[in-house]
Amino acid sequence: MRNGCGLLLILAASIFAAAQSQAVPPLSAPLSVRGFAQEMAKVRAQVAELEEKPQLAPALVATLPKSWKVQTAQSEAEVSADFVREGVGGFQRAELKEKSARLKELEGSLELLESQADAYEKAAPIPAGAHQTLGRILETREFSGLKGPSQLQLLWQSIRSWVEKQWDKLFPRMPVATDAGPIFAWCVIAVVCAALGVWIYRRSRETELQAIREVIAFAPGAKGWRSWLAEARESAERGAWRDAIHLAFWAGVSKLEAEGTWRPDRARTPREYLRAIPEWNAARPAFQMAMQSFERSWYGRRAATSDDFQQIMSALERIGCR
Repeated sequence: MRNGCGLLLILAASIFAAAQSQAVPPLSAPLSVRGFAQEMAKVRAQVAELEEKPQLAPALVATLPKSWKVQTAQSEAEVSADFVREGVGGFQRAELKEKSARLKELEGSLELLESQADAYEKAAPIPAGAHQTLGRILETREFSGLKGPSQLQLLWQSIRSWVEKQWDKLFPRMPVATDAGPIFAWCVIAVVCAALGVWIYRRSRETELQAIREVIAFAPGAKGWRSWLAEARESAERGAWRDAIHLAFWAGVSKLEAEGTWRPDRARTPREYLRAIPEWNAARPAFQMAMQSFERSWYGRRAATSDDFQQIMSALERIGCR
């Protein structure tokens, strides 16, 4: 049985490898410059034929190598065939009225490569010592100030390229984002930075609220919730809304603590009290509302009003503080 499974695995691997070898054509053998020009002319003729026989597109793509290697007098160059695959793919996906334009565009690219190869073939050889002469010229004072792009410029180019790609993904039929100029790119960067800043602020605010602890001299439940609530109402009658909200919150804590919702702990933060309430407990949403009202006025230093007090009292009534 084990030998049979091994044989099946070897057979499956062989079939997969054969399929892979057929799906991805191997690298082509090095071509001369003239041979490369002829190859471009041949592919261009095949692309032109798709105008009348679009069904030949898959066969054309299947015959393309991964890239063409071109052997020049000085070195070996490699030209990727991906632009042909992408061009044929765009032709296949395009609407009927756009197909001809897609083919013309691809034919133009192939013709340009062909003409460049012919021009290179006919160009006169570089004379001996030309590189040394060019080096001496570039060392003169007139060229001393010339330099390549800075790291900041390279970073900016990368950002603009990223913006273009994301725009193309989101709005493939809209004009290119950078057609609007650098202002558009800066606007996108500003929006991203602003969103990041808001997120960081909110996270830091949550962390700050998590760390705030109001240690009182006794467990909240040791002082009956009715006493807390009575003091809250007395503060409200005096118009001390912030103190009234503060005392009302502790009335809610005392009520839930007296019911055994959690074990008494004088050093808990308001949010730790909330986390101590089980998810299934019906009092949790009301307590969360009371806690948020308390945090806004007591820790957030926001001016409290009678409406804020009525809001927290409404939440406490749902907990059972009446």
